[in-house]
Amino acid sequence: MHRTRCEQLAKRRFHAREQSPIDTVDRKVRCPNWGTVLERLWKSGDLKQSQVVLSKQGGKRIDEYLLLHLDGIPGPTPFRTHVGTLATGNRVVEDVAVFDRLSKSMRSVIGLEMEAFAIGAISEAWSTNKLRMIVMKGVMDFADGEKNDHFKSFASRASAECMIQFLRENLDSFEAKPLPPPPPPVPPPVLEPMAIAKLRQVPVRLFESLAQARIIADDVGLMTGSIDFSGSADTFWQAIIKQARRESKLLHLVEEARRKYPQEPDLQAVHQSLSEQSRNSGIG
Repeated sequence: MHRTRCEQLAKRRFHAREQSPIDTVDRKVRCPNWGTVLERLWKSGDLKQSQVVLSKQGGKRIDEYLLLHLDGIPGPTPFRTHVGTLATGNRVVEDVAVFDRLSKSMRSVIGLEMEAFAIGAISEAWSTNKLRMIVMKGVMDFADGEKNDHFKSFASRASAECMIQFLRENLDSFEAKPLPPPPPPVPPPVLEPMAIAKLRQVPVRLFESLAQARIIADDVGLMTGSIDFSGSADTFWQAIIKQARRESKLLHLVEEARRKYPQEPDLQAVHQSLSEQSRNSGIG
């Protein structure tokens, strides 16, 4: 979004051989992140290095762009409200190929965010009571290398205003019902003393680095914000296991570890013990 506005400004100024964009009155309005865009254009080769001068490549690009828009450079597209599947997770993503990967499993994904992860988790936990949820977000970046907070204020206000308007128009259509009671807490698994010892020792031996531990916790879907990752491997793995038990995801944690080390005998023993507990008491 930012690059497009700055390129439009540059196209008009350079093509018409008017004053440099540095001296234009509307530069700060149309291109508030001027330095970032300038570095990007130097890196792409569209501007001569360390100069605000079009390269041969940049001039060709502008000529082609103007040829495609003979009736004038189009302005910003109007704001729109999109309704569709929103992917959510517990980590910030900056990956230009993320939507290509998401579309392989869910073709209708139109956005990606992380704040609604908690809302989705609550809705899933209460799914037997049909707890409904709706999330409305404003687009502020495309999760790629140009990701920044320039449109954060706009996106926050846009999503809030759209949600308020939606509720004003549709709140009466929802039946006023008392909230269902939360599901009963799931008791933590009761493991044999030997299984407990192995569960505490094996991850420390197999995944001793903090980076490995974080990846495992993320892949299992734990609420990593509640985990203390400081200290030694033994300390942060105890914290991970404790959080997994709290979220009834201890079996998932062991399964994820087994996926990486399928032949590890101690993991097999712990997995067998947890699986039996799961069948007998319904733990996760």
